[in-house]
Amino acid sequence: MKIYLLGGAVLSMAVGCTDNPVVQNTEDQPAVAVVEARPGLSDRAQISGARALEIATARFPNGNILEAELEDEDGSLVYEVDLRIPGQRGIQEIVIDAMTGEVLSTDIDLEDEDDDNGDDDDDEIRG
Repeated sequence: MKIYLLGGAVLSMAVGCTDNPVVQNTEDQPAVAVVEARPGLSDRAQISGARALEIATARFPNGNILEAELEDEDGSLVYEVDLRIPGQRGIQEIVIDAMTGEVLSTDIDLEDEDDDNGDDDDDEIRG
């Protein structure tokens, strides 16, 4: 398993097997694995899961990574990273192109208990 340590903006790699990377911020948050939606997707990605997480934390430096997934979305390989931002309602999602590292979108998913609409749907704020 590849292990990536996330400490502030510094990312380092300890090499092991070839499974999913695990990102661990030793000071602020527990380990977060970059999960593949289907086996073999990471073989096609041009940027690593660690680089995607570095991009996400550079965009949202106060964010705590909740989860990260590599998936094929409508024929495009992307990393979706969910973060909790202190003082912000909902979950911040950032979508990163796994081939170029370009940030494709940022959205805030508001949780049902916070959306005040009384429905079962999450609300979304697109950025």
